[in-house]
Amino acid sequence: RELYVNEKKFRHEKMTDSPTTQKEFFSKVVQVFGDNAKVGLCFYIATLFRDIVIQKSRSFPLLNAFGPKGCGKTEFAATLMNFFYKYETKYEPLSITNASMPALSDYVGSVNDALVHIDEYQNAIDNRKVQWLKDLWNGVGRAKMNMDKDKKLVQAKVDSGIILTGQEMPTADIALFNRLVFLTFSKTTFSDQEKRNYENLKLIEKRGLTHLTNQLLQLRSKFQTDFRRVWDETLSDMNDRVRSYNVEDRTLRNWAILLAAYRALRTDIDVPFDSEEIFRLCCKGCVDQNQKTRQNNELSGFWEIVENLVASGQAYINIDYKLCAGDRPFAIKESDVPFEPKHGVRYIYLAFQRLSALYMKEGKDVNGKVIPRDSLKYYLEHSPEFIGTAKSMRFKLLENKTYVSSNPETGKSRVTTAMVFDYDALKVNYGIDLDISTDTLEIGDNRTAASAPPSVTEPAEAVDAELWEE
Repeated sequence: RELYVNEKKFRHEKMTDSPTTQKEFFSKVVQVFGDNAKVGLCFYIATLFRDIVIQKSRSFPLLNAFGPKGCGKTEFAATLMNFFYKYETKYEPLSITNASMPALSDYVGSVNDALVHIDEYQNAIDNRKVQWLKDLWNGVGRAKMNMDKDKKLVQAKVDSGIILTGQEMPTADIALFNRLVFLTFSKTTFSDQEKRNYENLKLIEKRGLTHLTNQLLQLRSKFQTDFRRVWDETLSDMNDRVRSYNVEDRTLRNWAILLAAYRALRTDIDVPFDSEEIFRLCCKGCVDQNQKTRQNNELSGFWEIVENLVASGQAYINIDYKLCAGDRPFAIKESDVPFEPKHGVRYIYLAFQRLSALYMKEGKDVNGKVIPRDSLKYYLEHSPEFIGTAKSMRFKLLENKTYVSSNPETGKSRVTTAMVFDYDALKVNYGIDLDISTDTLEIGDNRTAASAPPSVTEPAEAVDAELWEE
């Protein structure tokens, strides 16, 4: 009774009464789960032909349902699983928190072109499991030694569609997050009518849904022919729609797989949405997820810590950074041609050496994810907000642990290189605000921009090239 538990669930039983139609059931799913159901149904269709999809796309995303307790994410996953499994009143997915690596590997490798559900994701799980989840995106499972034969290294293959659910957004590694199709569930209280709709859905599931899967499997030849035709077209259409949002290619391709799977069979399936509706939904989901990726990537942590350093009086304007309205061209290392600032755009100049040291210390103190200094510099220099490295910029020095006013006649200063960024773009992309008063502050003073008078944005004070040479 304890062996082959999942395999025993995976079966089709011929129904004696009138089976549920595609139109009836798909409409019920959308009625209960809304737009998430539309995405989920496209993911289900793509999973049925995953081996065909991955030949063109070279990867296959995980479907992530994220939300608080009681929001319906696990029931949503259970509904999709019932397309393959016999209905169970007590649904028990595999918990990634409690399961061992061998158990997880066997679980996802037990089926081909079908769904498996992994529950209870948390960012605190073993890093090996996070890396394992990342590998599932391109169909690679756990590596192990083949002890039964020649004791050679064996790389397991994964040919199933993965549904990952949990109460934490999968941001332990941002490279995992952009391997997902990310769905959010937020509603935790439901009306009487919504509860009745849910109960009706479960009654239909109890009668069995595997016949719907068998119907779609009859379309394999058509899918194989049409998916190859619509894949490039779908990528192009989505890219045209979201180009202005600078969406990462990986995120775009993940969502395009679902849309292309729908388009390949749209004339042969009866779903309660049309091509334009699912196109808009996939584009919106793609853009929203890309924005969350930016907010949780390696650089977002850096800028968040910098903002905290400024707010807590550990980093200072005109000492660690400058905010300037560029009024004249200045030389940058990356080009022989002086950079021409845009009118009305503010720029921030970072004294990287001191500020990165403060970042490393603060990140460790708060147990945050700290990027090594060389990697941090590389990420910053390749971020879209980066303008270049100013060859010479003057920054003031701390005197007697006191932050002196920005008056150029007051106190000592130094000349060094400075990393230059589009400050207005940083504010939009990372939600930071480093525009703080330049009044005299003692080290450790907790006054912030909220309690201090607003600062005046200064013109860039580039040092004469001959002085820099000297």
